[in-house]
Amino acid sequence: MKISKQISYFCVLTVILIACHRNIEDEFTTVTPDELYSLFSFDTQKDVYENLQLLNSFSTEKQYHVNRKTIVVSNCIPDNIDASQGRFSLTVTGTVNYTPFQEILNFKGFKIETPDERNKNEDEKNESDDKRNESENESGNSEDAQTASHTITKEELKSIFIFDTNQTVTVVLADLEQFNGEKHINGKSIFIDKIIVQQQDTQSGTFTLLVTGNVNGQKDFEETLDFAGFALEKKEEPVNKPTDYNMTKRASIQIAHDKNIYESNFDTFYRENNSDEFALQLKDFITISSSNNDGIPYAYTQDDMQNTLLTDIRYDYRDKKLCLKVKYKNDISPELYIPFDCNEYYKTFVTVNQSEARKYYQSGILHYLEEIGDGGYLFSKLLIARTGFLVQYQSASAFSQGINYTAKLLSSNHQELAQFDMVISGFRDLNNLKNELIITGGEYSDFIQERLKRNANLDELIRNTFKNNISNLHFLINNTRLLYSDSDHSLYNNENKPLYFNDVYIEYQSIVKETDGSFTMLVKLSSVNGRILDEIIPIKRFLLSSDLNN
Repeated sequence: MKISKQISYFCVLTVILIACHRNIEDEFTTVTPDELYSLFSFDTQKDVYENLQLLNSFSTEKQYHVNRKTIVVSNCIPDNIDASQGRFSLTVTGTVNYTPFQEILNFKGFKIETPDERNKNEDEKNESDDKRNESENESGNSEDAQTASHTITKEELKSIFIFDTNQTVTVVLADLEQFNGEKHINGKSIFIDKIIVQQQDTQSGTFTLLVTGNVNGQKDFEETLDFAGFALEKKEEPVNKPTDYNMTKRASIQIAHDKNIYESNFDTFYRENNSDEFALQLKDFITISSSNNDGIPYAYTQDDMQNTLLTDIRYDYRDKKLCLKVKYKNDISPELYIPFDCNEYYKTFVTVNQSEARKYYQSGILHYLEEIGDGGYLFSKLLIARTGFLVQYQSASAFSQGINYTAKLLSSNHQELAQFDMVISGFRDLNNLKNELIITGGEYSDFIQERLKRNANLDELIRNTFKNNISNLHFLINNTRLLYSDSDHSLYNNENKPLYFNDVYIEYQSIVKETDGSFTMLVKLSSVNGRILDEIIPIKRFLLSSDLNN
């Protein structure tokens, strides 16, 4: 019996101790409204909007110690804002002794905005709307109270967005969703359905939001809000970034892989001696690398390039390279260089007139150059220099189906700038001769006519005499007469030098009697300029029926 009483006593004691422990635990893991109110210091001499903006400086990382409790406030979301009554509520979330909590606090007694002040602010805000409705106002129509209740001012909307300015832009923008949904301001139901970050600058601590939604479920709105004053983000230096000294002393430069160095304005530096402008532009065409003594490569970043100058630029004409020094902050590198051929650069100042090249056959241009000994008028037609420059002929030679010109570029005052080769292709194709070359019988027709009087066989007569009488045929291209040379098998015009063909071989094929009694001779243009063509060309009316009768 005695043992039973002892057991009962210990059971009752255990229950009492557990209850006490739970009460103590609840006391230290919950927070009362009064304890939260003590964290906020608002100024009742200011209006609702001014006090809400004070919340932006409320630290969400600070630990507050109240009644032996550690309280951290993570978010304060305003709601039920009423400037005319000087009150608002806050939904406060955070932790108390690391236990999450959420509590709604009501604040009142703030300076009340008078109707005149409110109307003045609304008039300034809606000045553009007033101008738009000016015609309606003149006719006696005024904006009714119901329409006004469906609009929201920028001040009202901005009062919803409470951020901790002790945080960086990146941190505060990561939690924008908390502002979505329904809020209550000055008797209006504001529903925010989308928040877009239009601009942000982590280095200046600013950002801009585009907020869209509706008022009282009826009038849609879209408003741009600017925010500033947030903590600046520290730039993290790469772990392998060299010291300022090594940034220059161990620097190397290369042409950027996606850049064409010949698109830079080298002429500004080389001819006009404007090294400052060229140095500034050259930074966009190169990459700079460096390393510490460990040899791990480090590429200059955009921020590094802003602290970098290119100095002591000079051009080495003999070795074809641009020499320069890199100045990073207060340190200067040894002389560095990148390959740069000024001949290739100035070559871009000359263009080929392809439309002019298509008018001529390659062999004709080469013959013309050989005959006159210089580029002549055709050179200036085929190669066009940029305005303010002159291109000067040096030599030319055949290059496949084109012509390789060696030329010099001169400035307007005849300063020699460069010498280079340019290949012109796209000359007239020899296949065009099938339609352009017209052959008539000429003296050879007369010769055959005389021989036929001796009762000779026409086909046999032509086969036996054609090869030695090709020069007696008449050749025309675009109504220009060409002569045939039996010695070098060329077609040429003594006055029009560019109209010239060499190694022209023509073979007799057959003679055909037409329905009108005339005879057409078919010849094969076997090859021209060493190129095989095998084109059949008719010599129409080589003989007439009357020629045979005579």
